[in-house]
Amino acid sequence: MRFSPETIVALATPTGKGGIGVIRVSGPRVPQIAHTLLGCLPSPRYATFKRFTDSSGELIDHGIALYFPAPHSSPVKKYWNYRDMVV
Repeated sequence: MRFSPETIVALATPTGKGGIGVIRVSGPRVPQIAHTLLGCLPSPRYATFKRFTDSSGELIDHGIALYFPAPHSSPVKKYWNYRDMVV
């Protein structure tokens, strides 16, 4: 497997109706994306309940964010998972 320097955002749950949605963000821009959505980079390997906001600060939703920095994650540099909670 070759390392790709690109940042990838992918839906990790099937489409349709469901109680949660999981989005995986992988790559070097994970810290910037986390700061935009959450206002901070979560502590490594701790589930953190956060407000998810857009780039103008408007609330999108509340959810759980998990951050797994390399080398203790996957073959890519860094990845960050977010599970959407039913509120």
